[in-house]
Amino acid sequence: MKKQGNNLNNFNDINNKNEEAQSNYINANVENSKYWQYNTILLYNVSLPSEELSQSNFYYDKIGDFRHNSSNDTTNKFKIKKKIYHECEINKISCNPEKNNIIACFSSNGNIHILNLNDYEYDETELKDSIVYNFDYTLKGHSGEGWGLQWDKGTNMIASCADDSYLCVWDINSSSISNDNVSVKCDTATNSSLVNTNNNSSKGMIQPVVKFFNNNIPLEDCCWRDQNILTVSDDGQFHIYDIRSKNAVNSIKITNNTLNAIDVNPHNKNIFATGGTNKEIDLWDIRYTTKSLHRIISQKENIIKLQWDKYQPGILSSSSDKYIYFFDTNKIGIEQTYEDSQDGPPELIFIHGGHSSNVLDFSLNSSYSMMISSISEDNSLQIWQPSRQAYEDESDSHDDTEVE
Repeated sequence: MKKQGNNLNNFNDINNKNEEAQSNYINANVENSKYWQYNTILLYNVSLPSEELSQSNFYYDKIGDFRHNSSNDTTNKFKIKKKIYHECEINKISCNPEKNNIIACFSSNGNIHILNLNDYEYDETELKDSIVYNFDYTLKGHSGEGWGLQWDKGTNMIASCADDSYLCVWDINSSSISNDNVSVKCDTATNSSLVNTNNNSSKGMIQPVVKFFNNNIPLEDCCWRDQNILTVSDDGQFHIYDIRSKNAVNSIKITNNTLNAIDVNPHNKNIFATGGTNKEIDLWDIRYTTKSLHRIISQKENIIKLQWDKYQPGILSSSSDKYIYFFDTNKIGIEQTYEDSQDGPPELIFIHGGHSSNVLDFSLNSSYSMMISSISEDNSLQIWQPSRQAYEDESDSHDDTEVE
């Protein structure tokens, strides 16, 4: 099981392109202060710099023996735009890639709720007792909590997997929607919060159109590849399912350890990556799964999440050692000096070490190259971008006249 904390443990980005370079970020949170008892979905509005900052833009104040960058003050950069109270803890949030105001929330009780963020707005008055919040839909099919959740780009279908060993596929356009209202009762809150402004009753519950069982072995993560869904499980296997035939196409055992993460390369859908408690990332070709194409050995702790970058030819990985790694797959196999090899494989080009506790989740911004948001166990939310020199090819900066 890959969960490591119960606070800021789910994250996804909702992008808002405008001249002020503001972006919205959503996460699930159990706040520490007076709202610690409430499970909430927070939508942040974050002001980003309009251009890359140079070192001359940083001003340092000396505090004792340390230098503090005063430009890092986040007081006016992070603003809570919306706060939605939820029935229970949320393990995972996934945004609809076509309509980023629509989100799916995987709850710890096994339910998956679909919400339209536009239906909620701030109410400055106190909430009354037993306020009922309606969700657009509730997806029923899991009997236990899980962390695998992903929308299929271009369709209204969702895949999910959980500790109950089931992989479920949901069609939001499905005709198998019950008329039962989906509502949640919340206790009294004493601060500005969100209420559903849609007066219509919730649209009902949806049963999965396809459901696969994995022989009582928990499934940890899933991702789409056209009509196939790829999953990884606690027993060190990855599975390929075809939703048309409703069967597992292939199951390969690659390790005796738990696999926590899987993701398909957006540049080449035949390539996918897996990682887990074996602390290794394996790259695979879906057409030849008898042996991995390449194994990246660099991280010292369990791998929690993998995500390919849609702009750069590489993959990001987070682990329980507080770091996020970026690997450039174009650099695999490049010769290294002995000194360079001590720092890691040639494809390792950047490590983010800004967190002081375990990284629980991260997300690549879908509108800006290498704009990354990450959260950790200590409720720290960071939005960061590595220097271009870290991931751009050094050969691009060489003067041809220097080449003999």
